[in-house]
Amino acid sequence: MDGHGGSNHAVWTLNADPRWVVQHCGHPTANYPWTGHRPDGSAVKVPRAGSGLLVGCFAYLRECQEATELAWRATTPPREVRDARGNVVGLVVLR
Repeated sequence: MDGHGGSNHAVWTLNADPRWVVQHCGHPTANYPWTGHRPDGSAVKVPRAGSGLLVGCFAYLRECQEATELAWRATTPPREVRDARGNVVGLVVLR
């Protein structure tokens, strides 16, 4: 992920698809300041262990980056791998 911005309102984009972003809310004392966003603007949400609830805010940048990347991978269709003759020889699921 590539980052830009200052310490507040910092934004990181997914290297493979810059339309997917992770950003800080800008509040200096927020407990869960990091959120991930899909290209359509909806929040990335993941199940919280043991609770069965979906959460979209994260305490740590790295945790939010990983959730956003996993959500991107889950929505990215596989790509065909072709040989020199154009025959499909396999699929690449993750870029």
